Amino acid sequence: MLIDARVALYDVKRCGYYAGRRTSPDFAGLADTLASLRAWVSGTTPLVIRDTQTFEPDDGETEQMPVFCYSITESAPAGEYLLVTWNQTELANDAFGAISADGAVGAATIQRNNVGANMIPGFPSYFWFLPQQNLVVTVVLSGRSNGHRGMNQYMRGYLERRAGWVANGESGTDVVGYREGTDDPDSELAPSFSSYLIKNAGPIDEIRQNRTSIRRVVRRDTFYPNGEHPEVRTTLLQRLLWWEAEQPPVAPERMEFALQYTPTSEQLERLIAQWEATEGSSVQWDDVGFDLRGGKTLWLSKSRARGQLQLELQEKNGTGGIVYDETVLLSQLAAHRNDVLALFQRARERRRPSRRAAAPIPPTGE
Repeated sequence: MLIDARVALYDVKRCGYYAGRRTSPDFAGLADTLASLRAWVSGTTPLVIRDTQTFEPDDGETEQMPVFCYSITESAPAGEYLLVTWNQTELANDAFGAISADGAVGAATIQRNNVGANMIPGFPSYFWFLPQQNLVVTVVLSGRSNGHRGMNQYMRGYLERRAGWVANGESGTDVVGYREGTDDPDSELAPSFSSYLIKNAGPIDEIRQNRTSIRRVVRRDTFYPNGEHPEVRTTLLQRLLWWEAEQPPVAPERMEFALQYTPTSEQLERLIAQWEATEGSSVQWDDVGFDLRGGKTLWLSKSRARGQLQLELQEKNGTGGIVYDETVLLSQLAAHRNDVLALFQRARERRRPSRRAAAPIPPTGE
């Protein structure tokens, strides 16, 4: 089946174990970490899903729910990896389905509308790692959230507590340091993993430069009946369109809201900050645009290295149509490698300073 995939590029800034303020790890770079993670979850006896958790739920403001490893697949010739995570949600109706907590990594059963004992409600996220370029590409095949924040925390938790480089104390659970091979544990080393969205500075600069010419602010969104928090958008649409409660849409619906006004500098910066802060989350709008006097519209989505691909995929057996076959997906992504790297190159070119006036931005597929 042909699937429209939304992709976004992230730069892996840190991965491994660092001494002091060094910018390069002493060991465990991106390629080694991914190989180690794959060996941990998919070894001779694959772990069960519940045992792949690497961090405890966040009690702070971010409220990050647990993340599990559904599978990790390697493309041996290229040294690239596809990581599929399972993002737990609090309520069944926030989820695409529920996964068997006792199922093996790569083979766990997923069912729709069955949140019983030993089932974890949630949704999958896909991450294509290109270690040679130090990039990770989020691949959204359905729903809204790309799971990036949870993946960052998952990889950081793996390096902190689960990786083979972790040295434990007498209790077997306390961490006394980190080591490579048979070296003595080094308690001064700090595990770290972080990746950041690759941005194009030009589009946002152009919006700021034309603030006084803005006559209308437009927000675009897509309603996913089976996506995260569907009841919120269903209620909104019912109020706007007088839909009957028992007649919500059954397919994704595009929405656009517009407000005619010229934002102040403070209001504009707040809009931009909110857009950047919600990157990859279920609460982010698809796009925010600014209609200028004269007919031109500037979109915040153009400030990101992202695009859209058409992929020929297969649903994976035993997953209720919720997860796609990893090997097929990885091969399809590899076939589009040049298209994805072109987005990266375009972002680099747009970040270069220029004395020329901002020019219209070529489309990236969205």
